[in-house]
Amino acid sequence: MLGAHYYPWYGKPAHSILGAGGGSQVTLITLFLGKYNSRDPAAINQHIAWAKSAGIDFFAMEWTEPHTWEDITLKEYYLPASKAAEIKFCILYDSYFALNKLGTLFSFNFNDRHTTAKTKGRKFLDGFEYLADTYFSDPRYLKIGDRPLPELKMVLITTFNEWHEGTEIEPSQEYGSTYLELTELFSDELKGGRV
Repeated sequence: MLGAHYYPWYGKPAHSILGAGGGSQVTLITLFLGKYNSRDPAAINQHIAWAKSAGIDFFAMEWTEPHTWEDITLKEYYLPASKAAEIKFCILYDSYFALNKLGTLFSFNFNDRHTTAKTKGRKFLDGFEYLADTYFSDPRYLKIGDRPLPELKMVLITTFNEWHEGTEIEPSQEYGSTYLELTELFSDELKGGRV
């Protein structure tokens, strides 16, 4: 299977990290869609169409915790989009942002405090309980058998739309659909068992 990391954070009003907020999308390329909002159904449907044309089977959706911009974008905008039924999705749990608050000591020790009331371990478990209740039973969620886990034999593209870091395959004015077309060639090789 071939997947791509997908960021549902563009248009987020107060996201100062990674150029995603307040219309300050910083990129060295000009996107075909222009500066877009991740909640725009036309942008979502176009991304899915491009991904499918390149042989991408699923999007690994960036996610940190319940009720965030990204969670609401996935649940209330991406999944209801008309083309969302055409591609699988899974959650890419971003433990760096989920378990570490900006300005606090970075760690993945589940015994460390996330807040005064909760350990990082409890926050992690709460997050996965929410994911199980909200997404894992969705028929579009990527599963192995009946288990909501990423497929073991897969390739994940970094990324479909993280253009501020220059790792995207999303079409641009400068490069057209070159990277999408190369992805399609690679996908054909991968799925044909030649890679």
